[in-house]
Formats: sequence, structure tokens, C-alpha cells
Amino acid sequence: MSDFNLHKWFKNQYLQENDDPKIGSELEAGLFGTGVAESEASNNLVPLILNAIDQVDETLHYGDFAKAIATILKDEYGSHNFGKFMEVLHAELGIEESLNENEDLSSLDKFLKYFKSYDAYVEYIDDGGQYRRAKENNNAILGMYNALSPEDKKTAFKAVQDHTKDERTINAFK
Repeated sequence: MSDFNLHKWFKNQYLQENDDPKIGSELEAGLFGTGVAESEASNNLVPLILNAIDQVDETLHYGDFAKAIATILKDEYGSHNFGKFMEVLHAELGIEESLNENEDLSSLDKFLKYFKSYDAYVEYIDDGGQYRRAKENNNAILGMYNALSPEDKKTAFKAVQDHTKDERTINAFK
């Protein structure tokens, strides 16, 4: 029993309860060796990414790689997928996060941590599951904002304005 890893168990529980049909089917097929799906697509993608890196710079700095991945996530996948991406990435890398990490944050700090994932264009998402998750994320962020004190709301609103010039997002927090 000394080899039992509670963190991995919780991650596996999360992935089992996830409503993503692809993850569910991979669970049933037993493709979760470390708690994260190892699909054929991801296995096929690795050599292509490595080849692209070699074509750009064989000694590509990790910062440049991270910025490129961030650009792809923002431009091609959307902010509503950031959380899920990070959960899978952390699970794959074995990053052990505190399950209670937000308990130590003030309500303002918690809002400032998560507000950037607000998606003002959620109604244009075609996929029902993605729409529901993005809508829930937006509602949670708005709930955090509404729970702030009037003084903290001013700070939070300024942070939103500094982060984006998108009127739809700014108007959501007025």
C-alpha cells in the first residue's frame, strides 16, 4: 500500500467522471497507463512536433516552445479549453497540485487568477459539451466577481480592462 498515490487516484477519478466521450472511451479501452489518455492521435503528433521543432531550431528554448503552444491554444482551441488542457498536461507531467490550492487565496486573488478564461463568445460554440463547460466557467467567474466587495470589484474591473479591450468581456463585468 506504500505505492498508492492519492493524487493520481484523484486525477483518475476526475478523468473517469469527465463527460468527454473520447476520454470515456479511452478509459474503457484501458488506454490510461498513467491516468492520462494516450490516444493514437497524440502518439502520431509527437514526431511531427519534434520534426517541426528541428526545422525551426534544434535547440529551441523552452520559453519559445511554451509561447508557441500558448498561441495555438488561444488562437485555435479557445480559452474555454485552457483548464482541461492544463489538467491533462499536469497529470501527464506528474505535477502534484494541492487539491485545496484555492483555500489560501482571497476572493479577489481567486478572481484575478481565473478571470482571463472568461469567454464572451460562448454562445457561438457549436459543440454542446464545450458550450456547457464554457458557460459554467463564465458563470463561476461572474459569481466570483459578484461576491467581491465594492472596493475589490474596482480592482477586479481594472484588471479586466487592462487584460482586454473586448467590449463584450468588459461589459460582462460592469
